[in-house]
Order: sequence, then structure tokens, then C-alpha cells
Amino acid sequence: MVYYCKKCDNLGLIELLVAVVSIAVLLPVLAWGDPIASRTSGGPKTLIWNYTDLEELRVNAKVWYDVKGIDGFIFCYVNGGGPPRWYSGPDKVAEIYRDLPRTVAALRAAGVDANFVHAGVDYPDWNWFDDALMAKIVPTFRALARIAKTSGCRGVAIDTEPYGDCRDKLWDPRGYPAHKHIELVQRIRSIGADVARVILEEFPEAEILVLPEGAYISACNTPGVQWYDLWMEFFNGLASRRPPNGIVVLCECGYHWTDPISITTLYGMVQGLMLGESDDLVYFRTKCSVALGAAVDFVTTSP
Repeated sequence: MVYYCKKCDNLGLIELLVAVVSIAVLLPVLAWGDPIASRTSGGPKTLIWNYTDLEELRVNAKVWYDVKGIDGFIFCYVNGGGPPRWYSGPDKVAEIYRDLPRTVAALRAAGVDANFVHAGVDYPDWNWFDDALMAKIVPTFRALARIAKTSGCRGVAIDTEPYGDCRDKLWDPRGYPAHKHIELVQRIRSIGADVARVILEEFPEAEILVLPEGAYISACNTPGVQWYDLWMEFFNGLASRRPPNGIVVLCECGYHWTDPISITTLYGMVQGLMLGESDDLVYFRTKCSVALGAAVDFVTTSP
């Protein structure tokens, strides 16, 4: 499943367009400027990665589906709280998503059925070898998968962007001078595999979205840049569990990108990286996909 997404600010319901395109619809997606037209013509789903009030979603579920053409939400910041972090723990997940079951029920009744829970990383002292920190990841994702299933969500969105001050430690091997590269590889793959394992134990049918941010594309194609050198190890860990409904890699593009050649080139870069570094090419080709999501470029895009 591949998605065509928007970002939404709950203040005044300002919509910020984020286009996500699949291999098959990479060029034709430019014809689907209207999300309702996309739905009726067999195009990608339309989601919002959102900052929102869940009560607002319940009250206006039919408007989101019938008028705005929205097919689902990635629940990030909700009711002024969140998002869950990889290390938040089950209690925090339950607190943030306490209104999710009735919200998803209202959305599904209106036709909005492609909904995902979400967790990201924002930890200045991130360390893959901090056993106490790593021990929080599995129970957190177990709780996320459980609430996703029981509330009627489609699956789990794993945000792998290094927010805050953890960029030098999340995927950059230079942050670990005391450890050999093979130690980092084995550790990160193991944790990725554990994340997939607990998601599938709780929710075998879950769809998994992975959001590596746009920098992943440029970093892996820039000599000497190592910010994301270890990211593929995490993906390969996830994929080693072969989630039956696949993994969708959602990379960012710029909102102002409308030229088909530029979009195709960018897609080719990402697809090439995934095909070149995936351990299990049969699984990747048959179950996984790459999508380009467009984040608003506040430098070149007017409000």
C-alpha cells in the first residue's frame, strides 16, 4: 500500500500538501491534484501526518472523507500531546492514545480507514549500547501495535528521523568510536528485528511505514557524509522478520517539486539505494515499496 499524504495544522485546519507516490504512479500522480479524484481513479490513498485534536476528527469525519478527500491519518501530535517516542513505554502510549479507539471508530464509519499510530526519536543522549534505554523500545512498540490493532488502525508508522540533538548518534557510526562497525551493525539489526517481531506478535496483519526523512536520500549520495550510514541496518533488521503486508519506505521530497523528471530522478536514487543494500531482494521486490513524500519547503514555498 502506498499513500498520498498531507500534513495538517489543527489551528484553522490549515492543510499542507505532502505527495507520496508509488513506483506505478510516479509520473501519473501529478494528474491527481484532487485527492477525491485520486480515490475514484485508483490512485494512492490520501493521508494526513497530523497535529490534531481527536474530538475534531470525530465531529468532522465525514467532512474529511467526503469534502477533503482524506483516507487516513498518521496520528502524531494529538490533543496537544505526543508523539510517542520509541522509548516512551506502554503507559505513555496509552495516555497519548487514550481517545484513539473511539476516534478511529468514527473515522472508519465515515470511510477514513487508512490510519496509523506513530513513534519517533528525540533523545539527545541516544546510545545504541545503553541497555536501559534499549530495553524500553520493545515494550513501547508492543503497546503501539496493540493499540493499533484494537483501535482498528491499519498499522504502525516508525519515524526514523533523528530529531533534536541525536543526529550524531542515531545513524552515524562516528558517534561510536569505542565500538567496531560490526558491533554497531549487529546491535541495530537486532533491535530492528525485535521491533518487527513484537509488532507482528501483537498485530500480524499490520502494515509498517518507515519514515527516514529527506536527508537520508542526500546523505547516502554525498561522499563523506555519514549521517545515515547505519539506517539500512535497521531496515534490514525489520525486513528480516518479513512482515506479510510489507514495509513502505516514505522519504521526503519538496512541496514545490512538480517536475516529473526531477521526481523520477529522486525516486531512482532512493530505489537504487534500497535495491543495492537490502539483504532480501526477493522480499523487498515482492512486498516492499518506496514512496516520495513532499514536505513543505518553507524557504521556497509561499504559505
